[in-house]
Amino acid sequence: MNREPEAHRGPEVLSGGLANAGAVLRRGDTVERPAPPHVALLHAHLRALREQGFDGVPVPLGVSASGHREQLSYVPGEVAVTPYPDRTWTDHALRSVGALLRRMHGAAAGVPFDRAAGWPAALADPEGATAPGAVVCHNDACLENVVFREGRAAALIDF
Repeated sequence: MNREPEAHRGPEVLSGGLANAGAVLRRGDTVERPAPPHVALLHAHLRALREQGFDGVPVPLGVSASGHREQLSYVPGEVAVTPYPDRTWTDHALRSVGALLRRMHGAAAGVPFDRAAGWPAALADPEGATAPGAVVCHNDACLENVVFREGRAAALIDF
């Protein structure tokens, strides 16, 4: 069978999500999605998490010339969308989500947090944002934002 090379195929719309439904595209190993206003901070944070040894986040690849779309590495695996498959509700799967979040928070604790950098105040925990040891967390850790591989949570997406 003659198949068109992946690079020449059009983008694939990735299903799921609410705020960005229909606006997240995959082109080969790259995902393109609407960029949040704090995209530069977010990309720096994702790079810092990876430098701390946490590989459970996409690699930030850049931002469009307009600044309205971000490019990230595609993270292979399965993402649950509603109705959630039974396999995502098992004790094993849910414990692995907790373990992944704990690993990410451990890595984030090693990343200096600059309160004056311009993170959106609306996303901050009003009490925790001023506490010593504040960390940047995912803020929307739900099954639609977890990539599973072989029944285990492997990565977090949609920061």
